[in-house]
Amino acid sequence: MSGLTDQAADAAIGSACRCLHLPTVRDEATRIAELAAQERFTHRAYLAEVLAAEVDERDARRRARRVVEAHFPRIKTVGTQSGM
Repeated sequence: MSGLTDQAADAAIGSACRCLHLPTVRDEATRIAELAAQERFTHRAYLAEVLAAEVDERDARRRARRVVEAHFPRIKTVGTQSGM
């Protein structure tokens, strides 16, 4: 693998993430890389962080999609109601 400039690396990451359908990695890679540099993460720790972000976002989207697909009549919350 050849050394890339940060700009070229960001472009390569963006392109690969589009092909691999990893939108959160694409969106968060630079931010997490900057944090990793500040905190002196290892390469493996950086990779673990960026993949965890992708997994967390997919889980959140999956939960939201399932609520929509369930076609619940209305959202109800647990709380105090006036008039009771």
